[in-house]
Amino acid sequence: MSDGLTTATLLRRLRNPALLGHRVEEDKTCEGRRSRSVLDASGKPIRVAPAIFTDEEFAGLQEALDRRAKRQPPRRRGGTTQFAGVLVCADCSGNMTVQTTRNKGRVYTYLRCARCRNGGMGAPDPESVYRRLAEDVLKALGELPVQTRRYVPATGSAQGSRSRWEVVGQGRNHRQHWEEGGREAMAEDLLRAGVTCAVRRTRARGTRAPSVDLELRVPADAPARLVVRAEEFPSTP
Repeated sequence: MSDGLTTATLLRRLRNPALLGHRVEEDKTCEGRRSRSVLDASGKPIRVAPAIFTDEEFAGLQEALDRRAKRQPPRRRGGTTQFAGVLVCADCSGNMTVQTTRNKGRVYTYLRCARCRNGGMGAPDPESVYRRLAEDVLKALGELPVQTRRYVPATGSAQGSRSRWEVVGQGRNHRQHWEEGGREAMAEDLLRAGVTCAVRRTRARGTRAPSVDLELRVPADAPARLVVRAEEFPSTP
């Protein structure tokens, strides 16, 4: 411990199973920076040091931390907004980003336009927008094969042989690729392919929440742009 210890670092330490004497590793299955116990062949934690807390004390500590935790959107690579750069305003084509407000102890999240005055009319429940977008993308592009462009050098002095670029399949489609890589992988591919989704918010009579409609915009050359280009020019030995 030191004078420069931050709250975030202290919280990570208090949630670390190393306090039980376990060998730990980075937990890549959850958002944020967390550690998890390394298990042996029988599925039990590997102990490498004396425990600071008993199992009961550690469980009670986690419950207390959960009760005091601020309910904030999870940290994500690239920021809070999923599909950033893909979701655009139907009115002005500005990027849609997540904004969080708090009122009387409750947290509200909206997708708002970065260009419209005061953010324009917000789209509540960003998660439902993400889910609908992902469903539309899978219907439109999910069956396209995952392909990689690679450089094939000429084979010596063989007659007719010459250097060339060729596109090869990976034995799976984009639906399978996105199911493995999640929304982050989908968003990266959509940005590369120039695909956008226009979000239109319309006032709904008798309710404060607007009606939200999505329009997926897929360029004609999107399949070609989805091809993974490992390198534009071959490396020289």
